[in-house]
Amino acid sequence: TSPDCWIYCTSTVGDQQVGANLSSNYDACVRIDDPHAFMAAIWRAFMPLVFCMGWWQCQYVGRVIHYNDRTHPVQIKEDFFSHQKEVRAVFFKPKAKPKPFVIKIPQLKNLVTRIK
Repeated sequence: TSPDCWIYCTSTVGDQQVGANLSSNYDACVRIDDPHAFMAAIWRAFMPLVFCMGWWQCQYVGRVIHYNDRTHPVQIKEDFFSHQKEVRAVFFKPKAKPKPFVIKIPQLKNLVTRIK
């Protein structure tokens, strides 16, 4: 188990199947040209609101593992999803339950290229 948190998900590969399964209004895909600058910009925008735990590639090992493996629960996904090659940034707000919100980060558009 893990405390409630926000998770920002990306992929290390371009996979049309992944995008098509996200939602019925999927209409764009971008390549992040500078992943470190991209995540730093998100972190700076969130910093006044939340704590950034970090960002990692998901581990596709099933939903149940022994914790002494030291793999945090937010990194775990079923092997079935391994084609997604997902990377997750994880944000917590101490002593508060995450709620949806929209944040605008204009400089992100300079760090991506639209590919679809």
